[in-house]
Amino acid sequence: MRGRTFEAFVIVLALLAPAAAFAQDQQDWRGQVLAQTQAASSEDQAAIHSIMDAQASGNAGAIAGEWRCRSLKLGGMTPAMVYRWFRCRVWDQGGELRFEKITGTQRMLGTLTPEGNGYSYRGASSAKGEPLHRNSGSGASVGASRTPDDQEGFLEVLADGRARIEIPHPIQESDYDVIELAR
Repeated sequence: MRGRTFEAFVIVLALLAPAAAFAQDQQDWRGQVLAQTQAASSEDQAAIHSIMDAQASGNAGAIAGEWRCRSLKLGGMTPAMVYRWFRCRVWDQGGELRFEKITGTQRMLGTLTPEGNGYSYRGASSAKGEPLHRNSGSGASVGASRTPDDQEGFLEVLADGRARIEIPHPIQESDYDVIELAR
């Protein structure tokens, strides 16, 4: 019996190891990008650390409604770019949560799916005046190339009532995008 218990333990560890390694890779990548922002202005650094250092609430919380939001583009072409506040909303559309950045030059539209203590985000960006783009649904993991507008990330509700969507490895402009949401 002891041998089977040990075997089961080894199997569980083997199954959890890839997930743990992925989470560590994401943390390492996030840390590398944040290190690049040290060259940003002190005002931009304050905005970045305000949202990135904020603690998650530990539960998904009620996110439907109107929000103010701003984009933070970290790393890449510049150390950091913190945009001004725009309008965003989260609403239920036929049992599916949707997120939309309504105003500004760069728009976003996507789906929020409950996952753990937050929501996975899958959407696309489009420029003002264009029809709203949709996620291609053909990420590189299924062998197809992504479009430059595709976005995939994770939304967390924060302990102070704000929320953030982190979009690692965006295709355009930066190394890491963050959308800060505040009521």
